[in-house]
Amino acid sequence: MSEEKVDTAVSNTELPPVIAGGTDHLTGLNGLAGRAIQAAMVARATDPGFARRRENWQLWQQRTAIARQVAVAFDTPVAAIVVIDDPDRRYGLSGQCPGTLVVLTDPVAGKEWRFIPSSSAPLTAWCLLQECPQCAGVVPVADVASFADLGDYLDRPDPVLRPFEFNGDPAHHYDCPNGTTRQ
Repeated sequence: MSEEKVDTAVSNTELPPVIAGGTDHLTGLNGLAGRAIQAAMVARATDPGFARRRENWQLWQQRTAIARQVAVAFDTPVAAIVVIDDPDRRYGLSGQCPGTLVVLTDPVAGKEWRFIPSSSAPLTAWCLLQECPQCAGVVPVADVASFADLGDYLDRPDPVLRPFEFNGDPAHHYDCPNGTTRQ
């Protein structure tokens, strides 16, 4: 029986770069390690809470679980999703607890999509955020639980089927007829 020599070396030109532009410490780093470092670099650049994630580990775990759910629902890599505090929506009895904002950056088109959890099915359905037709505030415009739901809305938006969260959303401008009643 003859033994064949297998060349296990792979040139870096055959593999996609770990990160555009690269850095010296990443030279030649591919596979799991390279992807993990790339994910950390993206997280540090896009998520203001990433550096402090150990301060509230439970919240961090919840956000990573949300990112994984959204990745599956919208057929997108987890690394393209950031889950952060929502600057416009607050909850809780005192209204001091920030809501969850999911920011998905399409890896093909580069377009940013924003979602909040749907009040009808938190963590399993989402509200797509886009501009209100009356005030241009970025508000919930469609309920989406799957990639097909998103496609259906984008293919033929139906303002009659706005999600419950549309009316009264705090991101509507002050004088918008769809905004909250202010005294």
